[in-house]
Amino acid sequence: MLLSRHITIQTLIVWLIASLGIGVLGYHYLANFDWYDSLLNASMILGGMGPMDKIDNNTGKVFASAYAIYCGVFFLLIFAFIIDIVVAKYVNVE
Repeated sequence: MLLSRHITIQTLIVWLIASLGIGVLGYHYLANFDWYDSLLNASMILGGMGPMDKIDNNTGKVFASAYAIYCGVFFLLIFAFIIDIVVAKYVNVE
């Protein structure tokens, strides 16, 4: 069964926005960054670039580690879903 029959691009976009929101909230409340730095760090981690600012407390470091692992897995899943959608569109697979 193809994943593309159940996962749409809109679902992936909502998942991306939710993931970014989780990162922004985590960096703001757990790493004590302001909102702009939280958005920057969450965006950079989600995009695979790496963090921009140093985290000073242990709670923030644990969150940043978990969020980085989540984002790595998230990137691979999104890539697999997009490849599945493209393959299903151009190759007639039932």
